[in-house]
Amino acid sequence: KVVLCSTEGRALMSMDHASFISSMTPAAVMDWIACQILPNEEDEIEGILRSPQVVPRMGKQYVDLYISAFYFDEKDVIRWILDNRGAYRLRHSCSLIICGIGGR
Repeated sequence: KVVLCSTEGRALMSMDHASFISSMTPAAVMDWIACQILPNEEDEIEGILRSPQVVPRMGKQYVDLYISAFYFDEKDVIRWILDNRGAYRLRHSCSLIICGIGGR
């Protein structure tokens, strides 16, 4: 739950999200699994494991759009909420109003 969100905090959220997404690619997951199962036998890992399909429930764009809305001015936040009212929960919109607009 977002309680307070400064400009620096928004930037950190964006960087954290980008870092998380890059670490969840199938290749990154396979590397992690390989290190956990066969830390010294990289050649054998290809025959044992198949590449996992990582499909986030909402996706990267869903989170990116929400984080970027914290940068909007009051008028644009209200427009964003109206345009996306079916895609996000009410608590997300409330956080945008309280922390995004009200936190400035």
